[in-house]
Amino acid sequence: MLKTVPFQDRMEARHSDLNAIQSSTRATFDTLVKDAVTADAPGYAGFTVTKNSATELQVAGGRIYRPDGAIFEMAQASTRNIVSILPSATKRLVAVIAYGQEEDSRNETRDFLVDLESDTTEPRMMVVERQRAAKIDLIPGQESATLPRPVVDQSLIVIAWVTLNTTGIEAIAMEGANALPSVTRNDKRIRSLEVWRDQIEPRINTIASDITALKKGMAGMAGSGELINVMRDIARLKEKMEIPDDASDWASDRYLTDNETDKDNIDLLCLVEEGVRFSHENRNETQISLYNPLDLNAYVPGNGLLLPAISGREIRLASSAGAVDGSIAIAQYGFQTHEMKQMSVARSRLRYGPAYNVCNNSQWWADGVYDSATNTFKRNGETFLVTGTQILDNVYGQSWWDPLNAHTLLRVQQFWEDEWNDNYWVAQVTDRTVSGAQIAQTILNSQDGWLSGLKLRFAEKGADGDVHISIAYATASGSPDPAHLVTHVTIPYADIKVAPNDTYVTIPPVFLEAGQRYALIVTTLGNHKVAVVDSNKYAQGTLFYSTDGAYYQGDLTRDLYFQMEYLVFKASRVEIELAALTLSGGIASIDILAGTIKPKSCAIEHQVMINGAWKPLNVLTPNLLVGLPPLLRHRVVMTGTNAVAPALEIPSSRIRIWRQRTTLKHISTRRTLATSATTITVQLIIAKFEADRHTIAVKLRKDDNTLIASSGFVDEPIDPGRFRRTYSFAATPAINAYKIQIEGTTNNALVPFHVEERVDVAL
Repeated sequence: MLKTVPFQDRMEARHSDLNAIQSSTRATFDTLVKDAVTADAPGYAGFTVTKNSATELQVAGGRIYRPDGAIFEMAQASTRNIVSILPSATKRLVAVIAYGQEEDSRNETRDFLVDLESDTTEPRMMVVERQRAAKIDLIPGQESATLPRPVVDQSLIVIAWVTLNTTGIEAIAMEGANALPSVTRNDKRIRSLEVWRDQIEPRINTIASDITALKKGMAGMAGSGELINVMRDIARLKEKMEIPDDASDWASDRYLTDNETDKDNIDLLCLVEEGVRFSHENRNETQISLYNPLDLNAYVPGNGLLLPAISGREIRLASSAGAVDGSIAIAQYGFQTHEMKQMSVARSRLRYGPAYNVCNNSQWWADGVYDSATNTFKRNGETFLVTGTQILDNVYGQSWWDPLNAHTLLRVQQFWEDEWNDNYWVAQVTDRTVSGAQIAQTILNSQDGWLSGLKLRFAEKGADGDVHISIAYATASGSPDPAHLVTHVTIPYADIKVAPNDTYVTIPPVFLEAGQRYALIVTTLGNHKVAVVDSNKYAQGTLFYSTDGAYYQGDLTRDLYFQMEYLVFKASRVEIELAALTLSGGIASIDILAGTIKPKSCAIEHQVMINGAWKPLNVLTPNLLVGLPPLLRHRVVMTGTNAVAPALEIPSSRIRIWRQRTTLKHISTRRTLATSATTITVQLIIAKFEADRHTIAVKLRKDDNTLIASSGFVDEPIDPGRFRRTYSFAATPAINAYKIQIEGTTNNALVPFHVEERVDVAL
């Protein structure tokens, strides 16, 4: 003890002496506990909290050790009912706390001497035992799904945290940070540390020399920064060579396609269109249609083409002015089943508005890896029968499918234009299966024009049988090519006329290009005879007949009698008003996709009315939509000649008007690593970014959808308006798969930015 009371024989002992002995003993224990056990913070021992029932807690006995050395004890277990603090709708976190107080624990009646002479006593009630008692209480937090902790005073010790739901106790977690460590546990930890020291100390003693040798060995070696740059370049080469990202722990995406975008993720909120861009906040998609169906400036035949108004038709190509030298029976060449394919009108696309910032990655369309045509001209839900960048069948310099050469791109700020150089393509075809005997006449078309009718002469008419007429390209050798039709019609048997009358065949207008060789194919099951001219009077073609449904045999002595009729247009320039463009909240961007035939001498221009004046949608008129007009009058101006004009195909058209959001979120497909990684870098190329308007962040999304935030980034300028930003990530523990999440905002929907490229490296 720190203090003692020395007693002597026959000495008077007073009650203060006895109390002094107790006080000294308590002070000694308090000092010992304060110095050796709880010098810095209070602690508890015991007090195990358990669940008696859904609404009742039990706290076992225990002790509190305060920093001043005082020890308080609760000898018996205590129960608490929590019905009154159950949450009504969500959840609540409750703190089980303990505190100490000194209290009288036992009172008894004792006799007191009141008269020494008479030895008289009287009973009195008095405190005979006083203790330091530990008390338990509950402090409920606010009801919330996020489980905020209640405010606990510093004088109280938290024993446990209890989670309550609407039906009762959900979980109990002891507060281990406040538990008093025991000497036994500390002894075990010290012993384990001593064992570890005995194993590691010999190795550490030589670490200085090992580091020196390692430093000498690394002299001249590339650092991690150089290695990461090499990995990024390899990732770009992988993208160019179409090597899967999972083939190594580094990959890239130029965002020309959505192949590496998690399209099914409900959190995705962006547009992948030559970069990651802000998606549609509101949009409206319609088909091209006339404002006035009776517009005298327009001509819309049965195949849905929109052409300038016509004044009539004229014959421009014929094998004979009218003389007939004989006839041939079509049926003599044998009946076969003929498989033919009719091509469709090639498309063009015009995009206008602030959403269409120029992206440098568009240059990669020309590297032979990406299919620019499919990703540019295909509408949602469509299937192109031919995709990729492989060139198919060259015919007189015209490829049936050659995106690298046939697809012309123009990328200017706020104005993108895509055109297909050929008038018809094989991206979408219609299968034609026709049975019967077949003959064909090749022709050389000398002038651009719209074929709208055909005259044939039948010398004899069989008992039955319709006649099928097809116009097809000719092959490089000059024979008919039934796999590439531009139109196909049928002459009903009843409409066939016999010589001297000609049979007129109405053809939905089809464009025939000057200098191109075509074939007029006639197929029928009837025993009809057609008129021919002899002695090679028509020197620009050859009569063919089919022997087996695939091979054509030429006849150089005669030609089929025919006359071809072309459209004649009223004016060389017409203005056709189309249905108005409307969008609730205002229009920020316009995207027009349509089948288009634009001969070399012709032009098509879309215009909208701004402040009472017609303005063209072209490179010379930016910022027309700054005011977000909710309605725009729309017209198309077609320029050509009386003999030839451009056309738009209405059925395949799509006009999309839209306004972009002010937030974006792109989520990549899952990146699976060959080995687990702890250090990951993600490098972006960002364009049109303004720090005072825009924000951008990158996170890694793990398989459980938790996010790893970046530990920082470094910027590297490329040229004005473009820079590289490299984000660094530290994953603890190591991960072997992740998705890359890019988030961005703008304070003005008319001032967006975009991400051109992503390269990630995992180490």
